[in-house]
Amino acid sequence: MIFAFLGLWGSYLLLRQAFYLSRTAAICGAGIFLFNGFFAHRMLIGHLGYCHFMLIPLVAYLVLKPLPPNKNGRLQSVLLGSTLGGLLLAAAVQSEFVITIIPAVLAIVLVGAIHGWLFGNFGAFLVRLGAAGSFGILLSLSRLTAIVYLLKNFPRNVYTLPGADGIWEAASVILRALIISPAHDPSRQDAFTNLQFFLGRHEWEYSLSPIPFLFIVIGLVSWIRKVRCLAGNGFMTGSRFGLLALIALLLLLPVGLNSYYPAWNAFLKQLPVIGSSSSLIRWVILYIPAIALLAALAVEHSPVLKRHLPIIPLAGLAAVAALNYTTDRSYYHAQKYDPTAIMHAFERVRSGAQSAAVHAVMVYRDSHGVIRTPGNRNDVIALGGSQLYCYEPLFGYWLESFPQGALQPGPITAIKSGRYNLKNPACYLWPQTNQCRPGDHFKVSQKKDLNAFAAYQPYAFQMPVAQIVANWVNGCALIAAALFLGILGLRRFLKQVLKPAG
Repeated sequence: MIFAFLGLWGSYLLLRQAFYLSRTAAICGAGIFLFNGFFAHRMLIGHLGYCHFMLIPLVAYLVLKPLPPNKNGRLQSVLLGSTLGGLLLAAAVQSEFVITIIPAVLAIVLVGAIHGWLFGNFGAFLVRLGAAGSFGILLSLSRLTAIVYLLKNFPRNVYTLPGADGIWEAASVILRALIISPAHDPSRQDAFTNLQFFLGRHEWEYSLSPIPFLFIVIGLVSWIRKVRCLAGNGFMTGSRFGLLALIALLLLLPVGLNSYYPAWNAFLKQLPVIGSSSSLIRWVILYIPAIALLAALAVEHSPVLKRHLPIIPLAGLAAVAALNYTTDRSYYHAQKYDPTAIMHAFERVRSGAQSAAVHAVMVYRDSHGVIRTPGNRNDVIALGGSQLYCYEPLFGYWLESFPQGALQPGPITAIKSGRYNLKNPACYLWPQTNQCRPGDHFKVSQKKDLNAFAAYQPYAFQMPVAQIVANWVNGCALIAAALFLGILGLRRFLKQVLKPAG
C-alpha cells in the first residue's frame, strides 16, 4: 500500500508539475499507472522487491521538476533532486528489482525524451538523471561490487533465450499484454519459441486495460494534425527529430529483445546482463510509465477529450478500476504453497521458544527413502535445517551451477577430509582472498566461524581491496546524503521558526 501510494503520488507530481497538466488529466494518468498489472500481480505472487517499480515516476519527477529562477535555488534543487533520486534508485538496487533496473532506468529516459520533445532541455534532464544515477551507484556500490564478484564465479548464461517468432509476433504479444489481462488471453503463454522454462501467468501481467490506448489513439490523431499544420513553421527542429528517433528506438527495444531469430538470439546471448537472462519479457515494464503519461497528455490536449472534462477521463479511470476489480485471479488464490510452517517457526523464535540457528543439512525423502524436492522444500529452515537441494535461482533453476561437492544430509558439525558439513559463503564471493574455492566448506580450524554463521552471527573473513574500497565509498555516500538532507531540513526549519511575525 505504501508503494502503491508512492506510485500514485509520484505520477501525479510528475504530470502536474513537470508536464503542467490539469488536475483532472494528472489524476487520470496517475490512476492508470497505479492500476498497472505488473505491480499488483508481482505483489500477489510474492515478488515483493518489485514494489520499487512504483518509484519510477517519482524519480522522473525529481529530475524533471522545474527549477527556481535564482542561481542558488537552482543548485540546491538539483542537488536535492539528485540526492533523493539516487536514494530511490539505490533502494531498488538493494532489492530483487536490481535484475530489472536497466529497463526501469530506460523507462525514465523515455519519459524524459517525451518531456524534451514537448518542452526542450533534454540535455539538462540527462545531466540531472546522470547525477542521480551516479549517486545511486555510490549509495549501492558495496552490493554492486559483491554482485560482480559473485556472478564472476557463478555466471548464469547457461539458459536459452526465448522470444516470439519474429518482430511482428513479438509486437503483437507485447501489445496484447499491455491491453488485455492474461486471464482473458491465456494463449500468449505459448507465444514464445526457444523456451526452456514455462512462463507462468504472472510473467505476462502488464495490462493497463484498453482505456489508456483509446485515449492515446484519440490524442495521436490530434497530434498528427497539429504537426502537419506546424511542420512548415520550424516546429520539427533537428533536436525534435533526434528525440523522436530516440523515443522510437526505446519503444522498439523490448520488441526487438523479445523477437527470436537464430543469429540475433546468438548475439543477445553474448551481451552482459541480457545473456544471463532466461527471459526478457520483463523489459515490457519500460512502456508502462510512458503509456500512463501519453494517456494523460491526450486527455489534456485532445480537443475531443478536453471538451468533456472531467467526465470522460474520470469515467475512463473508473472503468480501469472496474476492469481490475472484475478480473479473474483464481490462479493466484490457487497457489499451493502454505507458509504456516515458516510463520509458526518465526513466532517461536521471536518468543524465545526456539533457536533460529541451523544445525543440520536436510532433505525430504519419500516412504522409500528416495530424496524428493517438493515446492516447499526450503521449509526445513523452520526445523533448524539447511535444504541441500534448495530453490535458489542464483545457482540455476535446477541448481546446475551449485557446487555440491561433499555436502550431505546430516549435522553441520560432521567432519569429512578436514572440513565441516557446511559451506563457507565467503568462498562464493572472494575465494582467492580467503584461500579457498567457490563452494568450499568451513575448515576444522574454523569451528568458531561455523557456529557463528549457523547462528546468523558475524564471523571473520577477508575481502579484496576493491570490495573494501566499495564499502567505504558506499558508507561515505550514505553519510553525505544524511548530512545534506539533515542540514537542508534544519535550515528550512530554522527559517520557518525565525520568520518575522506578519
